[in-house]
Amino acid sequence: MAFGNFKYVLLVTLLFEGGCSVANEQQPPSEEQELARIAFEVSKKPLTPDQTEDVLAESGRSFIYGQGLGEAVLNIGTVVVFPPYALFLLGNAAASLAGYEPINISDALPDEERKEWGEVYDGVTSAPGQLAATVAGEDFQTKSDAQANLKRVLTDIQVAQASMPDDDARAQLRTDQLRTEEYDSRKN
Repeated sequence: MAFGNFKYVLLVTLLFEGGCSVANEQQPPSEEQELARIAFEVSKKPLTPDQTEDVLAESGRSFIYGQGLGEAVLNIGTVVVFPPYALFLLGNAAASLAGYEPINISDALPDEERKEWGEVYDGVTSAPGQLAATVAGEDFQTKSDAQANLKRVLTDIQVAQASMPDDDARAQLRTDQLRTEEYDSRKN
């Protein structure tokens, strides 16, 4: 009989806890989530060569004059010193491609230590980008600068795509154009 009461207490507790978690306010999307959303929307339609060039130029600029170069050097160096690290990097790449968040070693640290580790890591990985930016006479791009610049480029593309006709309308326009050209060639 005592076990029967326990089931009811457990059921009520689970329902109460579930109800409390539903009442939490939804957080606004982070800058990274907003950038990912815009990139996903832009990727639904093909890019023009100029748009592709803009995205690649901004991404390359952020990589060379930001932390990307330092992160790449650090990862390659770690793989050279400790080859099994390559499996960790491949696993994270696969997780990212599958839509999961990559695992960071710093995730195991408490909040305060994670913040300190992030500051040290950012300092180390930003050094090659700062050097490259100084030599090239460019401004160093922090992560937030790089995200803002890429967001600006993608938003411009998104606006341009919104003003373009959809695929069906473009196909119909192209068909009409071909028919007109064929008609004109027969007429001459």
